[in-house]
Amino acid sequence: MKRLLLALMSLLLFSLSGCNNEDDRKAIDPLLHQWTLIKVGGGFTGTDYTFE
Repeated sequence: MKRLLLALMSLLLFSLSGCNNEDDRKAIDPLLHQWTLIKVGGGFTGTDYTFE
């Protein structure tokens, strides 16, 4: 019984120690770029403005 418990504990230890949470790739956040206003539309009056 002790051998079985020791085997299960060592298997659990080895399976949990093999995980790595760090990601070496740099993720590009698409929301951190320069934004420009192109078009405004809608509202109660139905206005529609297009900017250059």
